[in-house]
Amino acid sequence: MRRRGRAVAVLISVALASLLYVIVWLCNGRFPVVRPVGLLWFLGSAGAAYAAGHYYDKSGALGRANDGYGLLDIQPDPVFLFHGDEPVYMNAAAAKWLASSSLVSYRHLLQLVHPEDRQRLEELGAPEPDQSRRLELRSLSPEGAELESEWIFTGFLASGRVLQQVMIRGLFGQRRIRQEMERVERSFNEILRHQQGIIFKYIGDAEGAFTCTLWTGELALKLGLPDERVSGHSLQEVFQPDTAKSIGDYFRIAWEEERQVVFEITIASTPCLITLQPFGGEAEGREILGYCMDISERKETEAELTWTKEMLESFFNNTSDAICVTDLNGDNLHVNEAFMGLFGWCYEECIGKSVFLTVPPDLQEEVQNLHEAVEFGGHISGYETRRLKRNGDEFDVSVTISPIRNGAGNTIAIASISRDITENKRVEAALRRSEMKYRLIAENMTDIIGVLNPLGEIEYWSPSSRVLLGAEPEELIGRSIYRWLHPDDKSRMAHFLQKPQDAQTADVAEMKLRHAEGHWVVLEISCRWIPDLEQGEVPSLLMVGRDVTERKQAEEMLLKSEKLSVVGQLAAGVAHEIRNPLTSLKGFLQLLQQRTNENEFFFELMLSELDRINNIVSEFLVLSKPQITRMEPRNLVQIVQVVIAFLSSQALLNNVQIIPNVLTADEVIVECDENQLKQVFINLLKNAVESMMRGGIITVTLSHPAPGRVNVRFEDQGQGIPKERLQKLGEPFYTTKEKGTGLGLMVSFRIIQEHGGTVDVQSEVGIGTIFDVNLPVRSQ
Repeated sequence: MRRRGRAVAVLISVALASLLYVIVWLCNGRFPVVRPVGLLWFLGSAGAAYAAGHYYDKSGALGRANDGYGLLDIQPDPVFLFHGDEPVYMNAAAAKWLASSSLVSYRHLLQLVHPEDRQRLEELGAPEPDQSRRLELRSLSPEGAELESEWIFTGFLASGRVLQQVMIRGLFGQRRIRQEMERVERSFNEILRHQQGIIFKYIGDAEGAFTCTLWTGELALKLGLPDERVSGHSLQEVFQPDTAKSIGDYFRIAWEEERQVVFEITIASTPCLITLQPFGGEAEGREILGYCMDISERKETEAELTWTKEMLESFFNNTSDAICVTDLNGDNLHVNEAFMGLFGWCYEECIGKSVFLTVPPDLQEEVQNLHEAVEFGGHISGYETRRLKRNGDEFDVSVTISPIRNGAGNTIAIASISRDITENKRVEAALRRSEMKYRLIAENMTDIIGVLNPLGEIEYWSPSSRVLLGAEPEELIGRSIYRWLHPDDKSRMAHFLQKPQDAQTADVAEMKLRHAEGHWVVLEISCRWIPDLEQGEVPSLLMVGRDVTERKQAEEMLLKSEKLSVVGQLAAGVAHEIRNPLTSLKGFLQLLQQRTNENEFFFELMLSELDRINNIVSEFLVLSKPQITRMEPRNLVQIVQVVIAFLSSQALLNNVQIIPNVLTADEVIVECDENQLKQVFINLLKNAVESMMRGGIITVTLSHPAPGRVNVRFEDQGQGIPKERLQKLGEPFYTTKEKGTGLGLMVSFRIIQEHGGTVDVQSEVGIGTIFDVNLPVRSQ
């Protein structure tokens, strides 16, 4: 009851507050709290709604509690509680009405109902628990005065007893409240009448016609549509046919889709913006509340802005100077035709790109400083510098850089005007060819750039080696490139160095360079000879290397994925073809079983074997589609022990002994799918047994290599696996067994990965193989 009362309070509050909010917003075109009257009406209505719900809460719920009756004293209406005819409680308002603090019986209370209404009340009887009944009755005061009132009867259970609550509304202060409500309503209507737009309300019928029930606002007079001409009339009776049809179409959209609709339309030569909001329940009782505002000034402003924009665009596109507008982050917003013609870039290639698109690398910091100076109020005029064309040619320009400010005077963009002054600077454009060689080296490129002499000694190495090779450039300069090359790639580099030095083509190859931490980094290296700059100067070999390690790894993963896709398709097809006859066999076998009582044992045996085949097919489908993994806390020690016990007999037949070696507690809890882990462990143990053709010992060890991790090691004394084959373990169809498919380890690796674990493999030919399964332990 208490929760229900609170829910009623909240719903009433939200409904009234929301309705009033929409009306006032439509009146003013802004939040209602900016108008004192709207704010007072909004808060007063919401507060009254909350008080009504709060009263319902306490009068219903607190009245049931033996120790909560005193809270009903704050209620303004009389409240009585009865157990049958026996009085239980009455509040202060009831005592005031009776002019007595003595409890009265239910029968005595009925004497205060007008005789003509009393018989109807007695025929209805008391309501059942959790039921409520409202009746309009004429009440009689102890002095005999007759008052129109509402009697609310509510039944409920309290401490095992059936109680009845009687509340009488309408005895005190109703006239004053009605007068106050009428006064507020008059004030509210006055506000609606004098707001600048038009507030209107239409109601529709089943035939799609809409009739106006409210039309008020100053704009109505400007449009020549006063209230008496519109209210009570349909759209077709008020507006021109085309206008009525357009407005009617929007009305139907709001009506049928039950959503807000906003549109522009011209009424009596005045551009208007209309907002429609449907409200109400069923379609028959739904209404459309709307607001119409004059947008003539906005339209005039838009026209002026359009004219100004056209003038600026005409200048922007027809000037012979290259103009580029960038934002404060240095990204291009707009360029003109002259800019595209000068630099060789098309519009789409410029927009959104950095301003450095046309700036040589050595001048980018300079441009950034100039833009910062302009952003904070500066102006650059006639600044001579260089720019970069799309084809890579540099040329001299004169640049003017100016800020673009908004109405508040804040810089919002930067405009750069470039003029080609190549002809004026041709003499200054002659640079030493030796400087051109080192301008080709971008110090900040992510690719490795190196310069080698004909002996393979490094003359220059870019700083990107810090990231790619973990070494400072100074550690490489002056040393031979062969110290970092993989042995397989040294002959290829020697071939590059022996190539004729006048060759104009570049050689590209993949090579491996040793990282400072010991692993190999795969680079795609392009080499070409740099012509001698002066007579007698020894040529140099320019080497540009790009790290393609991740790309190679991605290619390998893609290859594995393609193999998995083929395996999945094959598994799905085979499983489907097997399951269809299995279903028929099982169905007819069950039918035969029902028709005879003989050979029950054989029937059960055959059905069991069919289920076993079906389970095998289901496991085969693991390869074709993802399976639902049910993670539950399980004891890993117990799982390993069960698997060992299961395979011990088979191992002994092959002269193999499985020895468990638990180096941890008796209980190691992991979050896992027990059946999947068993599948992995069985697969690894079976592989170990099959690899030991002459028998031997398999050791299964459980240990904690690190906090929060548990390791299960399977160590056999089998034939071992060559090192070049270890990296391919887990790939589909790759196996070291004569009749194997290579699918077992692939599924096992995937299961361990889904459990957040890893599988590491170590092997030596002739000694044996070790599989380490590392899993996370469940946190306590």
